Amino acid sequence: MTPFPPSRASPGFHSATSRALFSQARTALRSAPHVLRERFRITRGGGQPIETRGVVAEVDEVSGELRVWSSTQEPHTVRETIAMVLDRPHRTIRVIAPDTGGGFGAKLNVYPEEVLVPWLALRLRRPVKWVETRREHLLSATQERDQVHDVEFGFDGDGRIVALRDRFLHDMGAYSPRGGAVPHNYIPSVEKGVRSQMERGLVAGHKVVDLRVTLVDGKAHSVDSSDAAFQTAGSLALREAAEKGQVLLLEPVDDVTIRVPDAFVGAVMSDLSSRRGRVLGTEADPNGNERTLVRAEVPATELVRYAVELRAMTSGAGTFSRTFVRYDPMPAHLAEAVRKDHAASH
Repeated sequence: MTPFPPSRASPGFHSATSRALFSQARTALRSAPHVLRERFRITRGGGQPIETRGVVAEVDEVSGELRVWSSTQEPHTVRETIAMVLDRPHRTIRVIAPDTGGGFGAKLNVYPEEVLVPWLALRLRRPVKWVETRREHLLSATQERDQVHDVEFGFDGDGRIVALRDRFLHDMGAYSPRGGAVPHNYIPSVEKGVRSQMERGLVAGHKVVDLRVTLVDGKAHSVDSSDAAFQTAGSLALREAAEKGQVLLLEPVDDVTIRVPDAFVGAVMSDLSSRRGRVLGTEADPNGNERTLVRAEVPATELVRYAVELRAMTSGAGTFSRTFVRYDPMPAHLAEAVRKDHAASH
């Protein structure tokens, strides 16, 4: 981040204007003469109003109007959310906010109960009331989030900050009562779309692993937004990110233990090298009989016919066992061949 100094006072209500230019933090940190890294922990805090939250809902059987009384500080947002979640016209919903009994910010959100109670009233066709206990409020009402910030400062010899990056984690509790650009009820849809695309794969149809996804922005529409739409958006966003970034094709690697007569150890080790194997060591077979145990890590794709080829190499005297160890990046030329084969067959 490279700051610009505030401009001079301007006419109107603005006494000054400040601008900031943001660049790639990673590049700036790498080139900074000095870098300081610190972790900051901010514990949670919560507003404790005199009265806890409460919701009452009923349906007027004559007009069909859904009436909701809620001790909320945002009746218009509550009405908007009820209309969206229950798929009802706004004109059929009336939200009334009586004396809130204190708020301190804890009632400045839309909670699930403010949708669930009206839904029950519609299903049961009778008034429904819910009042939060003090214990429920302490446990589940919105709070100042427990936060962990991992901050990196890059600065020069004069102490001037030339780069700043903050990776932070907010503990939102069991649910996020306040959404953002993407309504909170559609955030699981985005995750479902991303996970679905990970299973379908981004390269040659193989599923994706070792991935962290951060939802930073989005848009919602009162008519077109839906679970399916946000699933599609999550899937497309992952594919677009993969096209701009670097996706590696991984291959399974096995730990292999080979038991062969001493006379064939050299041939076996040479063959392992041709299979892109990495020999970890050799030792005498504890059972004797002039045999040696060879341990190596070998890509699983190189072991497809190894049982047959090992017997042929050792006159039928060699045996082996294998255990999966991990995934490693596939060499570029082999990965390209896999991509081409997959494209040709689809």
